[in-house]
Amino acid sequence: MKIDIVIPFFYPIIGGAEMYAFELSKRLVKRGYHIKAHTSIFSLSNDKFTEYDEVEGIKIFRYRPFFRKYYYFWFWMPKIIDTDILHVMGYGHMCFSLTIYKYHKKFPIINTPIGVSALIEGPKSKWLRRQYDKFIGVKQLKICKKIIVLADEEKEWCIKRGISEEKIKKIPVGIPEESFIAYNSEKIRKKYNLKKYILYLGRIHIQKGIADLLKAYELVARKFNDVELVIVGPDGGYLNDAKKLVNDFNLGNRVKFIGFVPNEEKYEIVAGCEFMVLPSKYELQGIVLLEAMTQGKPVIATNVGGIPDFVKDGINGFLINYGDIEALADRMLVLLTNEELRKRMGENAKITAKGYHWDKIIDEYEKLYKEVLMNK
Repeated sequence: MKIDIVIPFFYPIIGGAEMYAFELSKRLVKRGYHIKAHTSIFSLSNDKFTEYDEVEGIKIFRYRPFFRKYYYFWFWMPKIIDTDILHVMGYGHMCFSLTIYKYHKKFPIINTPIGVSALIEGPKSKWLRRQYDKFIGVKQLKICKKIIVLADEEKEWCIKRGISEEKIKKIPVGIPEESFIAYNSEKIRKKYNLKKYILYLGRIHIQKGIADLLKAYELVARKFNDVELVIVGPDGGYLNDAKKLVNDFNLGNRVKFIGFVPNEEKYEIVAGCEFMVLPSKYELQGIVLLEAMTQGKPVIATNVGGIPDFVKDGINGFLINYGDIEALADRMLVLLTNEELRKRMGENAKITAKGYHWDKIIDEYEKLYKEVLMNK
């Protein structure tokens, strides 16, 4: 089967949507699918790539936009001559609008509108988004044969805007095979001098709730002088502010900023933590939480986006409202003081994670692709 994927940015660019599309594509190739990815020749930071590339069996075609401004206003048109299914990944970007407009009568189109329900900041951006939804976006979603959503929140967004529930299929992001290996944290503990620690994994960005985490940890640190907070991930523009908060709270070397680490080290750090915390303002899915769950770790996260789809409060972790610092500190204290609960939640978390193995996700995609072809 031939599948052509259209996405604004693709490998080697690293981002949530880009890695999701890449992981899906390479696994489909392994199952015998012919995958072409159509994307921009430029990255957002203006890095330029080759017009054609082939990576792990994926044929990548890159196009030069004839107009580009900000994130969404990139105008380029993929050249698709022959395919069985056209799979568009994202929402709001002008390349999608052009693609759907040109090809919807030629090929069956599936759309995965990644981030369609995401928070929009600022009055101007909100107004522009409403106009796009009203005059372009929702109409084009209705044209597509199937809509794949990653979370229940996205499904509800689509239904509220008049898209038939029968057209919508939820298929979440998968967890890679290496996540399920039982990792040993001894080596990584020695490398970074880690003892007993709570873990945050992700970009150091204000919308990730880093300030709330530090404020809550300061309350925890008053009662536990042997528990560290380890923050792993690249700077997303908030690192200096976070370090200032650490100094303001007199937390000294009890908070460790490790920065970006390769995958194997990441999993070893996860394996050694007591639990993971992700107090974000918004997460479409929060894949790092599922990665922690594969290692049998309970999680504490905000009740936003797709997180409640798999984090069940009191079962495999805790859910809190965004910005509730006292609740965050309280849940951390509960897990630190109750080892039996921590272990029981960790076992439940591991069971939850098994349902998100990429093999199961690919099975769902294959069923959907075949259904679309039968009914085109």
